[in-house]
Amino acid sequence: TKVGDNLGRMVSTIQLALSRSDAVIVCGGLGPTQDDITREAIAQVMGVSLIRHDDIGEHIRRLFESRGREFTQNNLRQADVPEGATTIAEMPGTAPGLVCPVEDKVIYAVPGVPYEMREMVLGTVIPDL
Repeated sequence: TKVGDNLGRMVSTIQLALSRSDAVIVCGGLGPTQDDITREAIAQVMGVSLIRHDDIGEHIRRLFESRGREFTQNNLRQADVPEGATTIAEMPGTAPGLVCPVEDKVIYAVPGVPYEMREMVLGTVIPDL
């Protein structure tokens, strides 16, 4: 299902998907811009807050430095993780993937960048399922 950058629609769509399945995979919307709202939508579905993970923020900062790119504060949004969620260990880019438990079900969130998504799906999501 394709859902645009609309928080209410994203929350409703994820809730509907969870009502029909044990696992939901969300792709995209984990970047640093204001329209990257997947983290917020998942946090609402889980009924929790977003927690800033300083270790992830530092990892992102180091990635920028190693690539000779300017680091701006908005990139720290990618270090916000729904409380109770874990991050996916494979992190080839700046956006961590997420494993988000919802009762006896799970939401996986992976970046929309194809090579990042592929690495996380093959390394964590598929083995988990």
